[in-house]
Amino acid sequence: MRDDSALIELAARRLGMADATVERLAGGSRNRCYAISGASRDVVLRIAGEGDRAYAVERAAESLAQRTAAAHGLAPVILFEDAGLGLTAMERVPGDTWTRGQARSFVGAARLGRWLGRLHELPSPSAMRRVDFASSLAHYALELGDDAATLALADRAKATAAGLRSAGRDALCHNDLHHLNIIGSREVIQVVDWEYAGLGEPIMDLAGFIAYHDLEEPAVGALCDAYGAGPAAPSPARLADARWLFEAVWWAWLELHRRRQAQEVPELRDARQGLATRLGLAPSLGSSAGAG
Repeated sequence: MRDDSALIELAARRLGMADATVERLAGGSRNRCYAISGASRDVVLRIAGEGDRAYAVERAAESLAQRTAAAHGLAPVILFEDAGLGLTAMERVPGDTWTRGQARSFVGAARLGRWLGRLHELPSPSAMRRVDFASSLAHYALELGDDAATLALADRAKATAAGLRSAGRDALCHNDLHHLNIIGSREVIQVVDWEYAGLGEPIMDLAGFIAYHDLEEPAVGALCDAYGAGPAAPSPARLADARWLFEAVWWAWLELHRRRQAQEVPELRDARQGLATRLGLAPSLGSSAGAG
């Protein structure tokens, strides 16, 4: 584990919380998060991991997206940022991080659907980047050395993304709605980790949440019904295409992460292997567990 004590101390001083207590928070594949408590304040300090360029992360876009969402009560308020040191301090959201079970439940899916409906109706920041999943997959293909599996996925992704875009509309999207990024109380939920946020197809947020949690049909229905009826409601065919596209990018991200880490944690290994099976990749490409 890295020693982040100097960065934590610096952040605590900037927050006027020099005598605060500090607790390491669980979760996160790349970033490290700490709860800083004291002086009648509760703050979360996020220390960014390495490799932003390889993972297609733009911190300026992340900040703009979270600040936009926070202004409407959909994300924690940012207190200060230091891009050079990779620091972001934000208000700690009341409530608990969601479990996978909560995300897969009928009630949880409906709550997230309503949250997404609000997010996608926000005015789009003029300076916000556009996130295209086919382009993201092409980027990962380059990072992976243009291996055959990723190139084959990238070719199909271009046509799939074009079809989704032709029937869709741009909105501010989070693009990483894993349950560990959702924090909620009985009254409200907020979402953290906006690293992959940008303008894009709203259906990709729905598809990503479904893919991450392998939602069963009742929960999918609750998610879509709560999201909105009429033109906003996605058709099953478009939703299936969007899920395929999301899962292709997810697999490529996991494969890149595997190659960049000394050891792959079992949860990510299992997800990567399961996606390889769903995507029809050769077993040798989907089952290796060691670092490349």
